[in-house]
Amino acid sequence: MSNRHITTGFNRIYDFNLGKSLRNIFNRHRALFDGHESVLSEMAAECKTIREFDEAVTHRVFGWDSVDEYYDKSGSCHAVPRLAVPTLCVQAMDDPIAPAEAIPFSGIEGNPNCILVTTGTGGHLGWVCRERGRTGGPWTDPLVAQYVSAVTTLAAAGEIPTAQVRRAQLAAAGGAAQS
Repeated sequence: MSNRHITTGFNRIYDFNLGKSLRNIFNRHRALFDGHESVLSEMAAECKTIREFDEAVTHRVFGWDSVDEYYDKSGSCHAVPRLAVPTLCVQAMDDPIAPAEAIPFSGIEGNPNCILVTTGTGGHLGWVCRERGRTGGPWTDPLVAQYVSAVTTLAAAGEIPTAQVRRAQLAAAGGAAQS
């Protein structure tokens, strides 16, 4: 769904810019793919869109039979119902890359470990604090800190199993979750 959405209207600018960035990264590191027989190196070296790159590299490296299978089966919506740690999801309804119609509302609503915060605007990672305008940090930073603090407090009170909170803290800090 996201790939179809990014190829329409003004969103195509994101598609072409991200495609160009992927092409440039691939070309700088092309030697890493030299023995990976399934990668279409020439196509990747010239790709203009995300889909072209995913066709040439992504689905092949990760073992999907096709780019469409990769798009259909790799979305986070498949994991949301099974999330076992407290998870905060923040989504702008006008996101050109992850469109509102791709939000797994029922999966989030059906999982007591998930909370969804949506905003009418914000684009893709475009949340800035009003006080400092474009130079301000994302308002999501203190939101996430407040969420982790609340989850930690609930765990200390015995409301949430401590192992779940530890995994959530590690994930929020960018560490590997360990059971």
